[in-house]
Amino acid sequence: MENENVKIGLSFGCLSDKLCFQLDKQKLKYNGKKIAEFQEYVDAVNLLRFEYLTDKMKDKIVSKLNKQIVRHVAKENKLKINKK
Repeated sequence: MENENVKIGLSFGCLSDKLCFQLDKQKLKYNGKKIAEFQEYVDAVNLLRFEYLTDKMKDKIVSKLNKQIVRHVAKENKLKINKK
């Protein structure tokens, strides 16, 4: 996959597939332990979003999580990250 133009699409909703399944569907490599840790964070955000987090707080957290996950997956797949 080196030097290909790849889009990494992730969904963080309560009904979304686990991160590992989403990445597997996209045929992307990842460190299982690291993605399991990210999944715990996603699950925690989904639990807190209904009672304690404002939409703005949730959006900020999810944005940061997305950046960290994409950075990890890009590194594992030797991809460059295009900053827009």
